[in-house]
Amino acid sequence: MKRTTLLFSILGFVILMQLFRINKTNPVSVPVLDFATRVNMPADKLAILKAACYDCHSNESIYPWYANLAPISWRVSDHIKEARHELNFSAWGSYSIRKQQHKLEDIQDAFSNNWMPLWDYKLAHSSSRLSAQQRTDMAEWFKTLE
Repeated sequence: MKRTTLLFSILGFVILMQLFRINKTNPVSVPVLDFATRVNMPADKLAILKAACYDCHSNESIYPWYANLAPISWRVSDHIKEARHELNFSAWGSYSIRKQQHKLEDIQDAFSNNWMPLWDYKLAHSSSRLSAQQRTDMAEWFKTLE
């Protein structure tokens, strides 16, 4: 196959992929269920939580420009669906006390072990790159909620 034929085939496939759009509509949020409303969180900690976690782990996702480009958009959509399933700060008040306690432990581990945010999210969102001190402070603060 000629190079130009291959190039046009790839280009056509990429264009065709753009027809398969993701749904970027956020679920309706009920403010009284939101973690930030239910827990008296210091403003500095809340700012870190919103910058590093809320885009994926809440109903307040802000989709960046690249979420319009398939197949990247598919990855973004899947990541958000999975993240909300695992932990949704917008639905915190609907969790049982037992589930909240378990999630608090998971959040501490995520901050302590630098598991979250994921590396590809940090790559595109510099405000989510937390220092070791910020991660330690967040983990310690979440421990006080147990």
